[in-house]
Amino acid sequence: MRGLKILLLAWMLVPGLGIGSDDTDQKVPFASSEWFEMVRSVIKTYAAEHPELEVTINEVFTEVPERLNPNPDGKLAYTMMFKGGEAELRLEELPASETDIKVVGRWSAILRSAVYVVDNDSPESIAEYQEIGRRNMESGDVVVTISPDFKGSGGNELHNRIAARTKP
Repeated sequence: MRGLKILLLAWMLVPGLGIGSDDTDQKVPFASSEWFEMVRSVIKTYAAEHPELEVTINEVFTEVPERLNPNPDGKLAYTMMFKGGEAELRLEELPASETDIKVVGRWSAILRSAVYVVDNDSPESIAEYQEIGRRNMESGDVVVTISPDFKGSGGNELHNRIAARTKP
């Protein structure tokens, strides 16, 4: 149960519900260079709207398809840093000790949750999203490390803004 709570916390970082309005509805392939540029744009807008947010999140995808140009180990990694109404995205892996949340998982396992837009008004949608996370963590396909100092709060707004513009 603790694993499920950790995954939910990792994906529900900030207050607010629903999909935010961004400047385009065009979807881009998950973990592609276009995807990272889209995420960079989304987090900058989000940070300006939530200047109270202060968090560093590092995600590492393993077993990444060659078409996405992973490093020689088959990985892609990125870090999102939010502070004072600003956000930065770097294509790098950090040690868990330098992050508030670190997610490491197989690209194919993370893909399903990456494209899933949570309908916060639907208990079924929320339950399905939670089940995706539970299965990924129980199988060991995804490992989440959260700093004991992290004081995150619920909501899917940031996740949904990105997921709504992500395709497999």
